Order: sequence, then structure tokens, then C-alpha cells
Amino acid sequence: MIPRPRALLLLAVLSAAAEQPYAQPQKFALVIGISGYEPFGPDAAIRYADRDASDFAAFIKTAQGDSFPAGNVHLVTNKAASRRRIFSELRWLQSAGSNDKVYVFFAGHGIEFDNETYLLPADATRDTIDSTGIPMRDFFYRVTSKLSAMQIVVFIDACHAAAAAEGARDSPSVNVQKEWAGIDVRQGQVAMALFSSLANQRSWEDSLLGGGHGLFTWYLLRGLKGDAGSSPDGWITAGDVLDYTKKEVESRSLQMFRVRQTPFGSSRFRPDLPLARTAGKRLALAHTCASGTSTCLQRGVASFISTTWIKVKLTTTKGRSSRIKQ
Repeated sequence: MIPRPRALLLLAVLSAAAEQPYAQPQKFALVIGISGYEPFGPDAAIRYADRDASDFAAFIKTAQGDSFPAGNVHLVTNKAASRRRIFSELRWLQSAGSNDKVYVFFAGHGIEFDNETYLLPADATRDTIDSTGIPMRDFFYRVTSKLSAMQIVVFIDACHAAAAAEGARDSPSVNVQKEWAGIDVRQGQVAMALFSSLANQRSWEDSLLGGGHGLFTWYLLRGLKGDAGSSPDGWITAGDVLDYTKKEVESRSLQMFRVRQTPFGSSRFRPDLPLARTAGKRLALAHTCASGTSTCLQRGVASFISTTWIKVKLTTTKGRSSRIKQ
């Protein structure tokens, strides 16, 4: 039996693994931004939530934002973001498969009413919040337990955002943090959220930030675009982004409004989860796969062979070396 060079054996194994079929992961995003809220009066007006949503949607469609397909990014703003439309879009997210990634972004009003925390769609009314608002615990259920996606990341830029996650301090019965902690997450699934402010804090807007933005979304996007730094493999992680956003939002809110706004992460927060790519850097393979799955190895091998020159020194009698590019 003629021995085969070990380098060629390795290449054969990698090539065979790369040729194995796997379910190509898809990416879906529901991005909601609601400015206005005229029925609640001028004091409740939000000026820049629609811009926040538009900028977030635009970013995640870029290579740096992980290349969400344009057709899979549903941007719903202002009057289009009715209660019925939001529920319809949440049902659309159920088409995401078990290997897919889902982002849900909401910029708008959150409010407490009758010991419950609600997100307000565009058609909510002051006198019927319980029937025209969206209970936060119901929202959480629909974007986590109702979905089978491998990764689910929720971004909420709203007043009382963290009351939705940990409960209002003056309303002990309202503790949706327990609801989030109790959601049904299957093995290997990631479901987490980034919130714009702690309970009983306001989430502020600033007209001086890029023509007007919410503080949380402005610094969230700045972090995702590179200001948060990155790991050596070229990815910007959720932990990078949260640390940067918290620091900058707290500083800006104290400077401009003399009060503190503190973003934070939900229970089951995964600081190592990659959210964005560092511009201009090749990326390591470790974050391209769903952890612990057979398709992870296959995708990693496929990426390795398709993007990397492999220098192989053949241990033959002539001792030649070859460069092989698939």
C-alpha cells in the first residue's frame, strides 16, 4: 500500500466535509420605529424613532452589519406600525427556521398601565391602552417562545424599556424579567435583548446626534460600526456593544439632561455573541456557525476552503510544495 501524504489526506477530508449538504442559515429582521403619538399630546411626542429604525435597518443590510437580505428586513414606521400590522409581522417571523437568525428592533413609547407594561403601536389611544397597546410579556413570548430560530436578539429603545425586563420598582407585581427568564428556549438557542434604560428611567432623544436620534440607538449603531472595539478575530460582540453603549449613553444623558440613562442586557445575555463585523478584516471561522451543530463544522470547512489559500508541502520523493486554491 502506497502511503498518502498527510497534507493531502487532510485536504481530502476538508473537501469531503465541505461538499456535504447543510441548511444555509437565513437572517430575518423586524424593525419598528414610531414617531408622533399625537393622541397622547405634545408632551409625549417622539421625534426620531422612525429615523432610528431606518438607520438600524440600513446598517444590518451592509456587510459590516452581517448582510441581512433586503427582502428579509421588514421596516415598519409611524402610522404603518399599527397593532394589527405588528402582530402580522411577528407571525411572519415564525417562518425563520431552526438554524436562522432573527433581529427585532423597536423604537417608540413604552408605558405602564394597571400594573402592566406595554409597547405602544401607532394606533394606541390614551383611554384604551389595555386593548390598543401590546403587553410586553406577550411581545416577549411572540419573539422568543413562538420562534424556532437559532439566534434571537431584541433591541428596545423605549421609555420604561427595562421595566419590561425587570419590573417597575413601585409595582412589584409587574416583573417581566421573570417572564423573560422563563421563556422556553431550546437547547443551543440564543434569545437575548438589549434595553435602552433601567426601570423608572427615561430613554432620551438628542437633536444634536446626527440630526436627531435616540441616545441608545445612536450609540448602539456607533458601537456596531466599530467604536465598541472588536475581538482579535474581527467580530464586534454583544458584550463589546453593551459596554460601549452603556458608557456613552450614561455620559451623554448626564451631560445633556442631568439624569442618568443606563442601557442593559437581559437575562441569558451572551456577551460573546457576534453582532457585527469589523470593516476591512478577515473573519475567523469560529463565529460563522451555530454552536454545537454538525452544520457548524460543515460551514466552517466550506468557508475555510473557499476563502483561504492552503499551502501544502507534499512529502513525496521530489519534496515539491504546492499551492492549492479551491
